[in-house]
Amino acid sequence: MVELVDTPDLGSGAARLGGSSPFTRTFKGSAYFFTYKIGFVNISQETLSTNHSKVIIELSKEDYLPQVNKSLKEYAKKVSIKGFRKGKVPANLVKNMYGSELMGEEISKVLMDALYKYLEDEKLDTLGSPLPIMDNRPEIDIKEPTDYTFAYEVGLKPDFELPLVKDEGVVFTKYLIKVEDETIDEEVERLRKRLGKSEEVEDAIVDGDIFRFKLTEKRAEDADGEAYSIENVLPFDLLTDAGKEKVSGKKVGDIVDFEPFKDVNKPEAEINKMLLMRTDDAEEIGHEFTLDITKVNRVAAAELNQEFFDKLFGKDEVDSEAAMRDKIKEEIAKSNDYYSNQVLHNEYVKQLMEKAEIDVPDAFLRKLFDANTKEPLTDEQHAEQFPKFIEGTKWNLLRSAVAEEKDLNVEQEEIHDFAHKDVEQQLRQYAPHMMGNHEQVHEIAHKMMGDQQYVEQAYMKLLDGKIFAALDETFILEEKEVSVDEFNEIVKQG
Repeated sequence: MVELVDTPDLGSGAARLGGSSPFTRTFKGSAYFFTYKIGFVNISQETLSTNHSKVIIELSKEDYLPQVNKSLKEYAKKVSIKGFRKGKVPANLVKNMYGSELMGEEISKVLMDALYKYLEDEKLDTLGSPLPIMDNRPEIDIKEPTDYTFAYEVGLKPDFELPLVKDEGVVFTKYLIKVEDETIDEEVERLRKRLGKSEEVEDAIVDGDIFRFKLTEKRAEDADGEAYSIENVLPFDLLTDAGKEKVSGKKVGDIVDFEPFKDVNKPEAEINKMLLMRTDDAEEIGHEFTLDITKVNRVAAAELNQEFFDKLFGKDEVDSEAAMRDKIKEEIAKSNDYYSNQVLHNEYVKQLMEKAEIDVPDAFLRKLFDANTKEPLTDEQHAEQFPKFIEGTKWNLLRSAVAEEKDLNVEQEEIHDFAHKDVEQQLRQYAPHMMGNHEQVHEIAHKMMGDQQYVEQAYMKLLDGKIFAALDETFILEEKEVSVDEFNEIVKQG
């Protein structure tokens, strides 16, 4: 099989066009100092460094007190306090108990409205969200309403040129991965087993079997506590070569020494979760176990008949073994093309990142990164992850610039079609018996469209497809036919 290729983080972003060259555009950011006024609110902007500003907002009492008083009256009507009927709580009591909190909420609303109106009116393209400056942050006290000053740090999108001019010295390679007959044979057998009938056998374990077992931790005689023990199931195919050697030929009742973290071909975290049903560190329960085989199941491969074809591709979509093989070859070719495109598109990203001079405000982005990091990071983790965040930010700017330069967008109907195809693909892989049930596919897709996160991810995938298709037409390409093994070697070499 073709190996998966990592792709850059393709987040969202927007940039404004400027310049006049048909091949190169300049994208504008802003950095200067001036004063702006909305009502009684004074707003000033001060440059801290390139594309990094401080926005200072000065509020007078008139900006927030009327709304605070209104909120206090509304809250007094619905608050419940022991000893008073609902709606009859004295105004002063409500003010003393909840006034500062309500005033803080109203001030926050005024601040946000003023800040984002200012950014919009001045057409300032920001990186991420403004960050409040907490130094000397004023205390909010309903008993002493006064004028307040708040400040925010803002990262601004930088000026940069989009390097989309064809460079005759740069040629990108599009790999055409051959689909061998042997690969089709292997896929047919895999599908026959996946859709075959499973039955319990007394025979020795062979390749393709699934076995149930009891796994018991080895413990020293003087060790405290009981040995960890669990029953679970495992496909023979998931074992490493060492694991297969231990289990192959064994029958129900046989017991072998077993080391899950060496004998199962999965990362330790997945072994803990999948095999041991734990999420904590493996060191706490040791690495050596005994494995007692309690049941063996074997899958009888499905016959190559119309029922099998219908389960795979939908009713009457395929009517012969030859047509089935053609269909499988077509799907393998699509999969290979997907991986080939990942390699090609990674090269596009490298080229654009190298040639575009994008001066992002590192100091601001470091604070933004820290503010959005959910769990505390060690110094080593921070040193590893922050540079990736910077690179992701630069790529977001570039991809948005390409989308605007090429006038690319995604319509709602395209997302709807994407969801339906996504459902069909998942059913083909995990529930082929449901293939052909168009009503159910529509129902599942409709539910997925109700998930805002899914819709956003679908939008970005579709937009990415259009962006890279546009780059395919922009850059110089050459095609080269390779085998799967040759392609995997190319990926490993980077």
